[in-house]
Amino acid sequence: MTATATIVVPCYNDGVYIRDAVTSAQRQTYAATEIVIVDDGSEDEATRETLRQMEKEGLRVVWNDHRGVAHARNTGIRCATGTYILPLDSDDRIEPEYLDEAIAVMERDASVGIVYCEADFFGEQTGKWGLPAFQMAFMLTQNIIFNAAVFRKSDWEAVGGYDETMRIALEDWDFWLSLLEKGLRPVRIPKTLFHCRKRPYGESHSRRSLSPEDKRQVLHYLAAKHRALYAEHLEEYLEFVRWLMEQQAEERAPQIRLDVDNRWVKISSQFDWAAVEAQCGETFEFLHEWTEKTARLALGAVMIQEISGVSDEELMESLAENPYMRYFCGLSFSGRERAIPVETYRKIKQAMTQPLLQEILQTCMKERGAESS
Repeated sequence: MTATATIVVPCYNDGVYIRDAVTSAQRQTYAATEIVIVDDGSEDEATRETLRQMEKEGLRVVWNDHRGVAHARNTGIRCATGTYILPLDSDDRIEPEYLDEAIAVMERDASVGIVYCEADFFGEQTGKWGLPAFQMAFMLTQNIIFNAAVFRKSDWEAVGGYDETMRIALEDWDFWLSLLEKGLRPVRIPKTLFHCRKRPYGESHSRRSLSPEDKRQVLHYLAAKHRALYAEHLEEYLEFVRWLMEQQAEERAPQIRLDVDNRWVKISSQFDWAAVEAQCGETFEFLHEWTEKTARLALGAVMIQEISGVSDEELMESLAENPYMRYFCGLSFSGRERAIPVETYRKIKQAMTQPLLQEILQTCMKERGAESS
């Protein structure tokens, strides 16, 4: 028996484009395909009229209050009868064979949970969308899978669907991380089967540019929510972050260069922070007075300075300006945005005598053969 598929098309004030998207969905060569359109409380009467006309033509339209794209997708998937789901934004297009090829991949291998493809842009910008090949470390740093990927409805149910609290953006990134946490593999079809519309600046409702503050909020939220996934891939994540730092070294200053044998990567991935508090809690009162994450920042900063030899000011400035340095200093999951003041840091560093630093490095490492200097 052929498995069924559902294409879910959320729409918010996109009446001028949605015919294009739905037509591409109707042209799928995969026979057992249904289309569910979800109106996310459109306020534009022309959009609502277009959707009413499409409903008269026999298309299924679900009418919602305006609660965001995550809620709209979840609503459409709940209504779906398909085994496989493909979300399609109301201003994008897919090639006729997309579902056919994606479902064939998933039918052959149950460990595959996400299938996507090559992509390009049309509209205000044209050309290939140069998404990198999948790497877990890259995926933990930024979203490299677009929202129009195919997955199983059963897996959507298992992870609780799209996170409807993520009203800012990047709810699809969070959803992919949830599937990856289940041990499911992503596969990219080496063909351009998805076309992403680039709209005039300021027009898009679902792809607005995020401010740096928005991005920080999303990153901190995802790192905390998917902490186990980040912890599982910590070493490759830190290696990747170090690589990103090196790529930006000529563009941003000051940048702290790590020595070639990557001692800080080893230390940061193997340091037993609970043992530090147990051993040094009496020496460092801030371990009790401050939050755990702030204490990690302080100790991490001391150690990275010990390794790199940079000045106090350069270190603190780099921590303040460079989020990748904060990752290295144990601040990834804290939600704090600023480095500690230089004077505060100096007081901490004075308490961290050289013998004590060496003792910490020698006795508080997890037993994985890390270097202690």
